[in-house]
Amino acid sequence: SFADPALPRNRGAFAELLRACGDIDGLERVRFTSPHPAEFTDDVIEAMAQTRNVCPALHMPLQSGSDRILRAMRRSYRAERYLGIIERVR
Repeated sequence: SFADPALPRNRGAFAELLRACGDIDGLERVRFTSPHPAEFTDDVIEAMAQTRNVCPALHMPLQSGSDRILRAMRRSYRAERYLGIIERVR
């Protein structure tokens, strides 16, 4: 994460960062991988769509399709959350 743990969380910070990357002269491509579903907000999806140099690709590694397994792995998300993100991105 790029956030400073000493500062209060700004859930819109990543979307702001993506948009700011669109204003950097000479920066041809911005690509990020493996976003955590809790941080992958509608604002991030909009920033991806609106920012010219953000690559139109998304890597969302779901570690299991089973909520039981995800709970056993102590993951804070469930498969439905991932599917919802993918549907909104489409």
